[in-house]
Amino acid sequence: MKKALLAVLACCAVLASTTACSTNNTGTSSTATSHPATTSSPVSSTVSEMVNSNYKKPENITTADAAITALTAGNKVFVDGNINITATNADRQELSKNGQKPYAVVITCSDSRVPPELIFNSSLGELFTIRTAGNVVNSFEIGSVEYGVDHLSTPLVVVMGHTKCGAVAGAIEGHAEGHVEDIIHEILPSVEIARQTTTDESQIATLSENYNVEHSIAKLRESEILSKAEQESKIKIIGAKYDITTGQVTFL
Repeated sequence: MKKALLAVLACCAVLASTTACSTNNTGTSSTATSHPATTSSPVSSTVSEMVNSNYKKPENITTADAAITALTAGNKVFVDGNINITATNADRQELSKNGQKPYAVVITCSDSRVPPELIFNSSLGELFTIRTAGNVVNSFEIGSVEYGVDHLSTPLVVVMGHTKCGAVAGAIEGHAEGHVEDIIHEILPSVEIARQTTTDESQIATLSENYNVEHSIAKLRESEILSKAEQESKIKIIGAKYDITTGQVTFL
């Protein structure tokens, strides 16, 4: 009886050992399969990529009109939900070696719902982006645009406002604290013009957003560098407005 019991216990021990080894081998195999990055071959990183055979990335854009065409086409891709944006190691290496040559300077709001690169389906090196709350413009922003135009030969400057802008709403309400008051101060003239234009309160915000874009453009044109470049037809300075609900950009 004792011999039979010992034989049964020995068999159980062998089975347990075999099962453990099988589990460990399976785990090791699974781990190796799930971590291909440990191999020596280079891996390209991709921001996002979706198949869109109807869209071709812009190349060699040197005029404002060509830049507007590229932005319009890119925005349509975004609205249709077929963005095709890549940022590979090869892209980074090429831009690092040969430098940047953006085809548009885009001044827009810091609002997290208004990312120009996504809105225009643009990748590394395509847009020279400047973002401030309320897309307001002052000396630093003007200097940044001058750099894009004078040093990078960017042919198009776009000031893009957007619907439901919180900074504009703050200016309409008249409430601000700290340095936000400086931003509100820049937007207030546009609010005043809107109130002089209509008595319909539902239209005040829309008009204020539009006039605020025009105000920023006017400030850019106070720059001798930008004004001269525009007069010589080297650049175009235009306004635009982004609808955060539809995704559509309208050039003003």
